[in-house]
Amino acid sequence: MGENKKFKILIASTTFEGVNKAYEVLNNEDFKIFKKDKNDRQNWVKEDLIDAVKGKDGIIVGGEYNITEEIIQASDKLKVISLNCNGYNNVDVKAATKKGIAVTNTPGINNNEVANYIMGQILALVRHIVKANQVIRKGEWVTEDISSSIGLKGSILGLIGLGSIGQQVAQRAKCFDMKIIANVRHPSDERAAKYGVEFVSKEQIYKKSDIVVLSCPLTEKTRGLIDEKELKMMKKNSYIVNTMRGPIIKKQALYKALKKEWIAGAALDVFDEEPLLESKFFKLNNVILTPHIAGLVKTSIEAAAVLAAENLKNILLNNNSENKVN
Repeated sequence: MGENKKFKILIASTTFEGVNKAYEVLNNEDFKIFKKDKNDRQNWVKEDLIDAVKGKDGIIVGGEYNITEEIIQASDKLKVISLNCNGYNNVDVKAATKKGIAVTNTPGINNNEVANYIMGQILALVRHIVKANQVIRKGEWVTEDISSSIGLKGSILGLIGLGSIGQQVAQRAKCFDMKIIANVRHPSDERAAKYGVEFVSKEQIYKKSDIVVLSCPLTEKTRGLIDEKELKMMKKNSYIVNTMRGPIIKKQALYKALKKEWIAGAALDVFDEEPLLESKFFKLNNVILTPHIAGLVKTSIEAAAVLAAENLKNILLNNNSENKVN
């Protein structure tokens, strides 16, 4: 029976694999599933994917794998790349479109949890929670560097971008009595009133903010958006938070800013290259590093996996999906 199945599907997403409800969406006579052995996942490099996509009609992929033009060109039957996440900068959408391959994503699934995580990062930074944990484990008590918190009430939160995640961060920040400023492409009095923000220039974001939060997607315009010039504008006691995509901030510039203490600290959940297994950032004590987990909670993982499966199914069976990005 298996050999008669019409569509061969490759699973290349670690968070998809454990979601039974997602597999149930594909559990019919139309689909035959292929996935990598868990013990060999770390070795699933570009060359393996080039080989793995051959003969496959669809692929469900997470943010941990890059679907390059080379991989797309190597595919001979591929009709859909279904992303098990919201962001799609790890896929060469232009190359996929040129070859007639649909690319889908799972928009909005984890926005609420990402916003919660950002507030957690802000609290961890300004209240020195990570440092305090390290201090007490060394048998010490309150030290000067962990007792010098700026607090949140009355502090200025600067948002670069005010999309769905930025909006939710603004709503949470208001509960902490923070002043919120934001930079967007199309400011309006209506939006300012709705989200309780003041729209300002990017320069004002850097100069005025106590905490700068990136809430914009990675595009050609935002790649390398923050460099030495921008970091030098920031207050010496300010912080920066990035849960969006690593390349929005020039990593060498950020390292220099943290090393030379141009700013007080940073919280990073995303990086230029992932997984981040080695980095000079590891030696800095004014940066909090986490492994791209802002949106990873059980409910959002399950919802994203189910939607990714449904997107793929809709493209292959009906040639239609409302979540196509191309």
